[in-house]
Amino acid sequence: MNRANFINNFKIIITLFLFVVESFLFKLDDMTGLGITIPLMITNIFYVFFLLFYRCNNSDKKLNTVIFISFLIRNVTLILDLKGYNVGFNGGDSDGFYLAATKQIDFQNHYVSFLEILFAMMGESRAVAQYFNIIASVFSLVIFKKTLQLICTSYKQVFVSLCIFSFAPANMLVSSALLREPIIIFCNCISLFCFIKWYKENNIKYFLISFLFVFFSSVFHSGMLLTALGYAIAFVVYNHQYRKIIIYKQTLFAIFLLVFAFLGAYHLFGGSVTTYFDRIEHLEDISGKFNVGSTDYLLFTNNISSKFLIILYTPLRMLYFYLSPMIWDCRTFNVLLVCLFSSSIYFFLFFNIFKYKSYDKNLKIILLIVLLLLSFTYGWGCSNSGQSMRHREKVLPFVIVLYAIKYRKYDLIKNNN
Repeated sequence: MNRANFINNFKIIITLFLFVVESFLFKLDDMTGLGITIPLMITNIFYVFFLLFYRCNNSDKKLNTVIFISFLIRNVTLILDLKGYNVGFNGGDSDGFYLAATKQIDFQNHYVSFLEILFAMMGESRAVAQYFNIIASVFSLVIFKKTLQLICTSYKQVFVSLCIFSFAPANMLVSSALLREPIIIFCNCISLFCFIKWYKENNIKYFLISFLFVFFSSVFHSGMLLTALGYAIAFVVYNHQYRKIIIYKQTLFAIFLLVFAFLGAYHLFGGSVTTYFDRIEHLEDISGKFNVGSTDYLLFTNNISSKFLIILYTPLRMLYFYLSPMIWDCRTFNVLLVCLFSSSIYFFLFFNIFKYKSYDKNLKIILLIVLLLLSFTYGWGCSNSGQSMRHREKVLPFVIVLYAIKYRKYDLIKNNN
């Protein structure tokens, strides 16, 4: 075992040991009311610093500093939230999940079951559950950094892309709330990392792991299951020997079979392993605290049944999913903030994705297929800006990777010369 592997294994062992110890301490705090939850969280800041910077090479120090600052900001938003300042997404779904997990209301889904297990281990502290999401988001940042290092041709591309993912306001606020999004994003980051490893190395092990984590994310939200279909299509059409997408007649037939098999499996087993969009998946009706008000959009498309109209309005639904609220919908200051700090980020990313060429055209096509499938699902699954703002954070890693593999202007000049 080389020194780097030993250090990594040592960090994993220490992390697991501290998780067991803190589980006991959080449980003790819940039973006795000692008030040690926030001090424990602050102590963990020093441990995360150790994880990120112990034996860290020089090229990673700047990147890990970005991750650590993002972690600190997420801790601040959590502490402010615990002190009564509504700085994030708490309320509505967040309150409903907590009430359901503590058996105060009758509702059940896979995230509620996960919270019940977490509460059984650490006590029924909402702070602990929200802090778990912050830890998951930090691991997401670390994994995403490694993904960028796999695909980017320059350090600057890695740094800028990681900054966007680390400091996107909606992403930070979601990570400190009692929502399932941080766990889904964590699974998506691992899945995306393993998929790109398969894409580059043709190792079936990574492809299977990527599929496994797509399944984990879809357990918490069924929309992510479309990622597996996108990966499967890539598996069929991408030829590692020639390093490009090759489509034969047999390939088209295989894609048809994949889509047919996927739809059949989703219809037969979706109810047992995922939650459908048309079930009670959002807890606004139960908690009675969510008011979408003027953020509803495209109401005239909500009840259409014609397949032609569905196809016709799909691009518009996708557009609103990423860019809502539009500037003309900003009737209040809060809606204007969402437009400035969430919608504008996606506008910037997509503008660059389609403006510039990519140095890996095949990967761009594959990820666009995955993104189109997810955009179709969430485009029709979301009907207001509040839902869209949360759910599009699930696909943010895919969008940023597409942004990261673009040529910059001087890259084009260098290649032309």
